[in-house]
Amino acid sequence: MIKTAALLLALCSSLVATETILVSVTAYQGLVQELVGSKAEVISVVPKGADLHSFEPTPRHVEELANGSIWFTIGEPFEEHVRLALPQITTVDLREGVPLIREKECAGSSGADPHIWTNPKLMLIQLETIYTSLKRIVPLERYTSLRGKLEALIEKFDELFKEARGSVIVIAHGAYSYLCHEYGIEQLCLEYGEKEPTLARMQHILDTAKGHRVTTVFSIKQHSQKGINRVAQLLNASVVELDPLSSNYIENMRETANAMYEAMYG
Repeated sequence: MIKTAALLLALCSSLVATETILVSVTAYQGLVQELVGSKAEVISVVPKGADLHSFEPTPRHVEELANGSIWFTIGEPFEEHVRLALPQITTVDLREGVPLIREKECAGSSGADPHIWTNPKLMLIQLETIYTSLKRIVPLERYTSLRGKLEALIEKFDELFKEARGSVIVIAHGAYSYLCHEYGIEQLCLEYGEKEPTLARMQHILDTAKGHRVTTVFSIKQHSQKGINRVAQLLNASVVELDPLSSNYIENMRETANAMYEAMYG
């Protein structure tokens, strides 16, 4: 009886995730979970729906993260506070090998713009970093398939935005700097270092948008809608919501590409 119970316990243990992997934001959660399958559980340090720029973990939340064995970071300020509370966790900086954009008007934290996942070409670099870091920990049979999905996504972006250089988008928060930089799109965003735009800045946005005949502007799911709704009224434009932190990265980025294309050319 004892031997049978021990065998059943060992079998059950082999069927559940034995590793906990941390990612800083939900945008990585689905991708990494698909990569590892049922071999590990992937948890986002910033919970779904929270604003990563103002996020502050509670002691209880830090305690929940303590089981993590490896954490993929992106350079957000909150990471340093969490890192001090979880010194036992190995951290891997996903900015490694990624050409960073220094913060200008639209970025939301000091130093380099942290939104490195919003360009699929840069996500492909990061996927390689993730794979290299995890392959010694858990089996990763799905890497080739996942890489293929990202490459197909990149092909879609390249096709949609092959003539986008010189176009503009108007957006509540500058989450897509890396994507816009890749294709030569000007990102006109309301938030200026997490602050409301000055009158001069607002006038510049309106004048530029009118010059490009902008008829669609973008809100961001995790940010205030008030300012962008006002801009939409002044431009007589429609508002489309984007979610840069969606955990379904591939599908969400497809929808983002289509929305931006329609806004620029529809």
